[in-house]
Amino acid sequence: MICGMSDAAVENRRDIKDELVRGLAEVAMLCKNGGRTLRLGETQIVTDYIGGLAARALEDAAFRSVLSSAKGCKTAPSGLVTQGVRNLLGFVNGIATGGCGETFAVDAGTWARHIVTCNPGNAGLRELWRFQGYDERLLQARRDGENELAVYLRAPAQRTPESLEEALGFLAYWSGDETVDEEAWEGLRETVGDSFAEQAERDGHRATMLREWQAALPKFTYQRALKMCVEKYASKRALAQTRLDAIRPAVKTVGRAQAWR
Repeated sequence: MICGMSDAAVENRRDIKDELVRGLAEVAMLCKNGGRTLRLGETQIVTDYIGGLAARALEDAAFRSVLSSAKGCKTAPSGLVTQGVRNLLGFVNGIATGGCGETFAVDAGTWARHIVTCNPGNAGLRELWRFQGYDERLLQARRDGENELAVYLRAPAQRTPESLEEALGFLAYWSGDETVDEEAWEGLRETVGDSFAEQAERDGHRATMLREWQAALPKFTYQRALKMCVEKYASKRALAQTRLDAIRPAVKTVGRAQAWR
């Protein structure tokens, strides 16, 4: 008997913590641990995992108790992206009821590590973390995500962008292409925005973020795209610079005309 709990109850709580550490760490790695934004399939992984935890917490009092009151679960770790979270149960329920799956992908690994750190007497958790190499694998997952973004930005013509960072690179790249004039470029920008809106309809956990990306796109003007093209894409630089030089005199002329009014 420990703290009024039977040996069986204590063992069950330990098993649940072990399961949580494995699950949180594995999902974080599958979703690139915040190294880049989620893809639609990865959002489904988050949805299924969080939905399963939330449903189990409703049905299983012992499981719910661990999420709300066990060491490593009853207080939130420092450094969470998700704000206003008191315990792991609140974190799970917040994501399950429409919270941001994107922040979950960043915070899941942090919380898994927090459970291990807060249970120094649990040799099984420490051994699990060490044996699975979660520190190294979480770091590598983040690096892999960052590398995927870098690879895309080097050649953004390969596919439709799936994040705001990718969208800006995509639009910058095409602004310096000889087959795309300013009107066609504006059509591309609108198409990317429509794509984000369509994804928001299908992906509840990223809907808010996707709509924010859609709203941000009109601020990325043709002139800004050309400047980025000159800086980032050597193969498109000459034409982008020519187009940029053609825009600048017009901007200055308009400015002078307004000053004389």
